[in-house]
Amino acid sequence: MSRLLLELALFLTPFAVFFLYRSLTEGVSVRDRWPITTLVMIGAALAIAALVIAPLRSPSAGGQCYQAQRYENGVTIPGRMVDCSEIEARQAPPATPTTPPVAPRDERR
Repeated sequence: MSRLLLELALFLTPFAVFFLYRSLTEGVSVRDRWPITTLVMIGAALAIAALVIAPLRSPSAGGQCYQAQRYENGVTIPGRMVDCSEIEARQAPPATPTTPPVAPRDERR
């Protein structure tokens, strides 16, 4: 809930600043034309920036990677945090043979 309020506050900030600017400036009425498109774009940029920056600044578990839910041997294994080396070992390509395979056409010499 607090995250939603923060995003809403960031979106509405340009409108509040512009309102204060208009109300404190002499000779300009608050009822004059507002640059709504510009204010919406600035507010959206602030809200999106907060959505992107907040997860980047949050602490993460060192050396931990998320392993997605999978189906193995008829059993569903839920997603969990594991060591990254464990995931890398499972995804490593199989070892290549030391001698190249011999094709039948190579044996006819």
